[in-house]
Amino acid sequence: MKSLKLKFFFVLLGLMAIVSCKKDDPKLSELILGVWVADEFFFNSQEFTSVVDYEIEFKGDMTYKVEFLIDPPDPNSPNTQLIYTGDWSIDEANSVLTLEYDHRDDVWYGVVGWWVSNDIKEERYDMKLVNDKIGLDGIIGGNIVVINLEPKN
Repeated sequence: MKSLKLKFFFVLLGLMAIVSCKKDDPKLSELILGVWVADEFFFNSQEFTSVVDYEIEFKGDMTYKVEFLIDPPDPNSPNTQLIYTGDWSIDEANSVLTLEYDHRDDVWYGVVGWWVSNDIKEERYDMKLVNDKIGLDGIIGGNIVVINLEPKN
């Protein structure tokens, strides 16, 4: 009887150990890996979703690539294109995403020339990840930028 109680105790102890071992939740930096596209883009509270194509790829080596194209509705206005790469990091405790540039290929025509004139070197965004969507809110070069991303299909 004593050995049965002892076996029961160890089985119970083992079950408690298994149940109490909870797998750590994945980090934000792990959840955002892959290619994301903007489904909403705001600049200084004005929506530019219909004229902006924005795609960002977060890579596991903590580098990224952004392809940003503005296609103005006026057929006489040329497109504006920006491709940049660099390193990304996340302050997990505060959910802040930082994109540091190491290379930019700019083809700018007017509409957002502030980016070049301010010689922006990095972007910082408050970041939210909800239901496979990323919300980014930041002030870049004194301008309010809000980008809502979804995974690229």
